[in-house]
Amino acid sequence: MFLEKQRAFPSILDLGVIRARGEHRVGAVWSESQRLPGAQEPQTWDELGEALHTGPSLLPGEKPFECRACSKVFVKSSDLLKHLRTHTGERPYECAQCGKAFSQTSHLTQHQRIHSGETPYACSACGKAFRHSSSLVRHQRIHTAEKSFHCGECGKAFSHGSNLSQHRKIHAGGRPYACAQCGRRFCRNSHLIQHERTHTGEKPYACALCGAAFSQGSSLFKHQRVHTGEKPFSCPQCGRAFSHSSNLTQHQLLHTGERPFRCGDCGKAFAKGAVLLSHQRIHTGEKPFVCTHCGRAFRERPALFHHQRIHTGEKAMRRPRAVSCPPARPPGESSEGASGKDDKITSATGPATVLKAAPKPTKA
Repeated sequence: MFLEKQRAFPSILDLGVIRARGEHRVGAVWSESQRLPGAQEPQTWDELGEALHTGPSLLPGEKPFECRACSKVFVKSSDLLKHLRTHTGERPYECAQCGKAFSQTSHLTQHQRIHSGETPYACSACGKAFRHSSSLVRHQRIHTAEKSFHCGECGKAFSHGSNLSQHRKIHAGGRPYACAQCGRRFCRNSHLIQHERTHTGEKPYACALCGAAFSQGSSLFKHQRVHTGEKPFSCPQCGRAFSHSSNLTQHQLLHTGERPFRCGDCGKAFAKGAVLLSHQRIHTGEKPFVCTHCGRAFRERPALFHHQRIHTGEKAMRRPRAVSCPPARPPGESSEGASGKDDKITSATGPATVLKAAPKPTKA
């Protein structure tokens, strides 16, 4: 009998209850008359599921499979088995690439798309693709402009309830997830996990085409556009397309002339936040880019690269000097002007250079 080997399934037999026509049966305990001839006692989850299905036939609408831990009932034994793992903590389905385990195969399949970069759910309005159908549904609210979740304190509206919940923590000052190494705090545990990779250097998301690795799945998704050439973000004014929405946002500032990033020290404004950050080092004196050969420090990375050529012996590429051609002369006029002086070709970047005109060939 199954009860004699209850230790083989302690969590299942303790939690799973079959309710057959009002009679509660723990685990898969059936009378000998209800057993199939020669049936073996279950040794795995799948075998237990098959054993549960050998019970008496169900009445219409009946939910005979009940969880003893929370009293939730199910029509199918397979649904009960999946549910039981929420109590037992069992995660039998493991990702072969990163080792992360899941309680259901569907969750593993969704997770594996992070590594493969597969995004099967595409938005019909803008073409943006997602790994999960639920993410597509949430995204489509951007196009419908549906924002039904309002903050009671500031009135800001959101298209998703989860975003409103995270926003409310700003008013409450709640950042419950703290980094053990640097103390930085976050509203979401997922943001903390992503941040911790800056300390560990972990990059679990690798590109299958070139091997480039990233700490976030979203970064891998953006990187893959380098290989596909996809540029889904187009400027409505000039039609120029970009692979990232942030690049489009910066580009549109060229049309509007807007400079939203202003220096608090001198008031100078910039179109890009990165340019403002570089500018502020003038005031702070910060020089974060240090030469590993001589220790000299620089405010900007390009200046460091240019300096390092001194040590490597590499010659910097010089831009060709722009030269403006002389105006065309009337037919028959000599290459020497009325003053008899040589013509000058003026360089746009340096002093004038005197060139002698070649003599014309004489006719026989």
